[in-house]
Amino acid sequence: MNCRILNNGCSFSVDRGLIPGREWESYCKFLPGQVYNIAKSGSGIECDRLIKWLNEQKQPLTHFIYQVPSPTRQLIWSELNDEQFLKAPMMVSGTDRKRFFPKKDDSQEHMDWLAGVKLKTLLEHKQDTKIFEYKTRYLKKALLELEKIINIIQEHYPNIKIIFLRYEEDIRPLIHEFHKDWFKHDLLNFCNNNNITYIYEDNFCVSWFWKNKLTADKRHPNIEGAKLIAEKIAMYL
Repeated sequence: MNCRILNNGCSFSVDRGLIPGREWESYCKFLPGQVYNIAKSGSGIECDRLIKWLNEQKQPLTHFIYQVPSPTRQLIWSELNDEQFLKAPMMVSGTDRKRFFPKKDDSQEHMDWLAGVKLKTLLEHKQDTKIFEYKTRYLKKALLELEKIINIIQEHYPNIKIIFLRYEEDIRPLIHEFHKDWFKHDLLNFCNNNNITYIYEDNFCVSWFWKNKLTADKRHPNIEGAKLIAEKIAMYL
């Protein structure tokens, strides 16, 4: 099969090249065919990079693989009601700041960047567990963003095969508690309802890869870990 694959995700699938002293590698290097990897470290569930690539590239594709990031990587927007929250952007550009925070002081005071590392740090030190009060709408918003992503890719490539991959952050207890059921149930149901192949392996998580010497830095797959993920993905192409 002549595969032409577009891959997106966070640092767990990003193409960094080999780092001296670390065998950190992307599974994309071991997939068959032509692979375009637009994954980016620290990214959450968003469609901006996908839109940019589709606007700039005119490449034929057979597959779209999305290593789905944790749904914790979005802004709190605690000052917005549920309806406003679901319409707000996942991340914030300068234009969005002006729209949601007309006054500069309000922008600085009320914008809670509980995304990526900062969110994990706050939760780990139990400085702000109020985030769990907003859990339901966070997880709903993540699914809405995934719906945008598949609509966009299918608009450009109606017959493309879509594969979602779960490589889960599970060594930080509160983060894991926040998203574990979402990966196991909500995302599975979403994929079933949208004819998406969902690769959910029990051992495709940070702790298992680390224990089995398949990580370069206790979190990200090394060469052997990347090969293992690629072998599993290849079974579904």
